[in-house]
Amino acid sequence: MPAPPAAFRLGAWLVDPQRNRLVGTAGEVVLQSRVMDLLVHLASRASKVVSKQELAETVWSDAVVGDEALTTAVWELRRALGDEAKAPRFIATVRGRGYRLLVGPTPIDRPPGPPVNGPTPEVAPSPIGAALVMIAMGIVMVLLGGPLGEAPAPPPDAESVAPGAWLERAEALVMGDRDWVAAERSLERARELAPRDPRVHQRLALLHALLGRDGPALEHLRLALGGAGESAAGQVRVLYLLGRFEAASRRGRRGLRRHDDPGLRRATAMVELMRGDLVRARMLVAEGDFTEAEDLVLGLLLAAAEGRQPAARERLVVLAGMTTDRFLLALGHGAVGEVERALAIAHEAAMARDPAAVRLATDPLCGVLLGGPGFDRYRHSLGLPERTMVAAPSWARDAFPKAGSNALR
Repeated sequence: MPAPPAAFRLGAWLVDPQRNRLVGTAGEVVLQSRVMDLLVHLASRASKVVSKQELAETVWSDAVVGDEALTTAVWELRRALGDEAKAPRFIATVRGRGYRLLVGPTPIDRPPGPPVNGPTPEVAPSPIGAALVMIAMGIVMVLLGGPLGEAPAPPPDAESVAPGAWLERAEALVMGDRDWVAAERSLERARELAPRDPRVHQRLALLHALLGRDGPALEHLRLALGGAGESAAGQVRVLYLLGRFEAASRRGRRGLRRHDDPGLRRATAMVELMRGDLVRARMLVAEGDFTEAEDLVLGLLLAAAEGRQPAARERLVVLAGMTTDRFLLALGHGAVGEVERALAIAHEAAMARDPAAVRLATDPLCGVLLGGPGFDRYRHSLGLPERTMVAAPSWARDAFPKAGSNALR
């Protein structure tokens, strides 16, 4: 295994890739491994524009990722550095091209010392720790719409069974095997390790939501909301999956008053589309960047909801040339009435063990646009239970008369 890159300075920050941390005047910030890898690669190409494709192939070389995974990682990195997209000091977005690091790194002679509590003795990772790592991050990828790949080995330290470590470092086992029973069993073990960790409860809430279990999902979400360890975007998505659109809308609005989070804005926009509040949805879509596939598909959905099918089809053409994300592409084809093409993309995702497969099967708006016997058979092929119907928004009933109550949760 290659050695981690050497530590370096970035402006006022000391960057320690070996320990996944930034050290500044206000203290220490711990990054997820992928976010640190993103920073290291941008630093290796400082002042140059790095394309999204290059970043995806380098940072997620062992995984299949959608555009949102990269966008979320950039947002997390900016937040850690105290940077802003609209007035960047560290990371600039170059529209239609990629990202550029504005500050050149300065090498230092040696890493910034041992952890605060002294060196951690190396121990072999336990089988239980490794299993928890792989299962839990698979569930994280369902929530975030992130990458899929074989889970890397957990870090060789005593922290490897801590929820923070295994949630951050592993990926995809559940999304690959779609073994819901094993997922639930493993997350329950995680809860035994960290009974008050909001991240564990949010993953359990998500799993129960995917399986249509209202009571357990809402209870775990209540416990998750009691902590500060999870994002508002994640909470909105769980409520959205449960069909609790009013509660999701309220949570999204509160979160957006405090944070300029593109993931939260997009999740809330989907909620508003399902609520049928096109005025609110239009405001959120207008704040997006249409050079980003996630924002472009929201513009496409809004155009379809407003009955502007020519504009929706134009955006679908642009989207197809911009991304290979099967979730976004299937959603776009469904929005212009191309249901068979959308279902074909969904089946391609399932065959490729792409995380988009489960997102497509469980997203309420997909249930509106693609619902029918073919969609039900697709869900059954993933081992998901029979859908629970919720009312389609009025715009969907007008634009897609067959939609009726095709929405699911």
